[in-house]
Amino acid sequence: MGIRYGVGPVRAIGKRQSDLKKSFKLAFRSLLTTCSSQVGVALDTVEQLVGDQSLDPMFSERTNVMDAVYGLSTAKKTEINYLRGLLERAGEHNRLIQARVELLGNMTQEVSGTTC
Repeated sequence: MGIRYGVGPVRAIGKRQSDLKKSFKLAFRSLLTTCSSQVGVALDTVEQLVGDQSLDPMFSERTNVMDAVYGLSTAKKTEINYLRGLLERAGEHNRLIQARVELLGNMTQEVSGTTC
């Protein structure tokens, strides 16, 4: 009679591996079923949103309106900055004219004071 080494443990390992594969396949199938139903719901939602947008005549116009609002606000800010610059230059010009008027007034007083 021959001695058999490891026949019992080999079969036990094979059975465990087989059971593990079966469990994995069952778990994987249930996971795929759950995920695929969730993906289906998400795709349905996306499809509905796309359909709603295509039926909404104002959808593309909203984007154009927002672009126009942004462009208009940018133009207004530019105009405000330009007008501020004009006001600053006009104020400086006004101060120069006032200084000249005062200087001329002082010169006139000096001239009239010396001729009297």
